[in-house]
Amino acid sequence: MQIKKIKLNLLPSYVMFYDWLKCDDIKEYYNITAYRVNCETVQDFIKYRIKLVNKIAIINKPIIISDTFNSMAIVFDENGNSVYKSSLLLNDEIYINDEIINFKLSKFNYDKLLVQNNTNELRQITHIKNTILQELRVIENENDISKLKFFYYELFNKKGIAFKTMIGQIYDKLNNDITEKEIYLYDLIQKSSKVV
Repeated sequence: MQIKKIKLNLLPSYVMFYDWLKCDDIKEYYNITAYRVNCETVQDFIKYRIKLVNKIAIINKPIIISDTFNSMAIVFDENGNSVYKSSLLLNDEIYINDEIINFKLSKFNYDKLLVQNNTNELRQITHIKNTILQELRVIENENDISKLKFFYYELFNKKGIAFKTMIGQIYDKLNNDITEKEIYLYDLIQKSSKVV
């Protein structure tokens, strides 16, 4: 099956379309080949880095695989290693899944190399946490008690205790879901870094 035009966000690991960022290299691709495969193949291609046992003719160009319920794009290099993956936009995925149902099943012979870091956490949330953690490491290295007390008060709405206790509690809080408080703190960090 040939897909005339499709928008993809090719990244080293699989990222759902709703987690695409403005800074991602989202492009339109033309004349992409789509293959119908079984459900296990789609799930493996999403979860693992893949090495094809038999080389395919299409290298360094995206292909689409679909099991009629789920679809994705993947790019293989000249050695048959998966290098980029993309989810599809919802309308594209529905269209492909509806159309590919009439095509015969294709078989890919492949090895699963390693599990990729496909987290359930949105990339923006991970970025917010990492920014706060980075700032917290700076505070810790500089032993900046006043900045730490400010962070602590913003996150917990109470005065800080001992330096190590406050640091530990903030680290623990960042291991959980973020709230408006972490987003506010992130915004302050971003604004303060631009004031230089």
